Amino acid sequence: MPNGIRIFYLMAIVTALCLMTNGRAAYAQLPEPTVYEPPLGYRDDIDYGPYPTTVYGVMNPDLPDNDTCFLDADEVPIKWPQLYHAGEDWFRLDGASGAGSEVTAIENGVVVWISVADFYPGYVVIIEHNSLAVGTFYSMYGHLADVELEAGSSIYSGERIGFVLDQPGQFGDNSHIHWEVRDFADAQYLNNYPDACKQQAQNAGKGYTPTLPNDYGYRSPTGFFDFMTGHHYIFMPIAPTPPHWDVLMAPEEADQTEQP
Repeated sequence: MPNGIRIFYLMAIVTALCLMTNGRAAYAQLPEPTVYEPPLGYRDDIDYGPYPTTVYGVMNPDLPDNDTCFLDADEVPIKWPQLYHAGEDWFRLDGASGAGSEVTAIENGVVVWISVADFYPGYVVIIEHNSLAVGTFYSMYGHLADVELEAGSSIYSGERIGFVLDQPGQFGDNSHIHWEVRDFADAQYLNNYPDACKQQAQNAGKGYTPTLPNDYGYRSPTGFFDFMTGHHYIFMPIAPTPPHWDVLMAPEEADQTEQP
């Protein structure tokens, strides 16, 4: 093959590769961190984490016994205490209000969605991450105030997203973040599931599922955190640390009889 033709083909291949990677250029400037950061407590040296009824994949008997938009096999509305938590609710563990606490990104990524969801009080932020270890995944942060980002902007691990929304509760302070690790950005895709709620809150989702959240593409946040860092924090998950990412797709169920 003449040298001129070889050069032409090489240039064509390089051009095609550049076009294929366009849109991911931000990741070239955002190397994968060696340490993943928790969404709360990065700078203030305060302990945060979930309560036993607000961890991932459990039913919360403290929720109001009201009907939801989820339906069972007989098309009867499922009540809130019968749903599984698709993320984790993190509070200040010293009993003080978490309102105003700084919320930070768990990993480098790109902000793909910011909005006030019709289901979540406050703002919701969704960040896309591209990890060599597990591929593309998304972290979601709900119940935020004073978000300081714009959609499409790059963000680094530990960089500020916003602050926890002030949510005074009827029986005590309810200021917390609901955060998720999941395989999708837009929760409206869940409408394709026959048992899913048909009123998904735009990209955010409902934060709960009628069966184990793994079935819908959610992952254990602290299970993921433990897997990626090898650290065991105060918010260590109920299930043992999974040995690889595939296990996070189907973690062990906690014994529902022991959950308050």
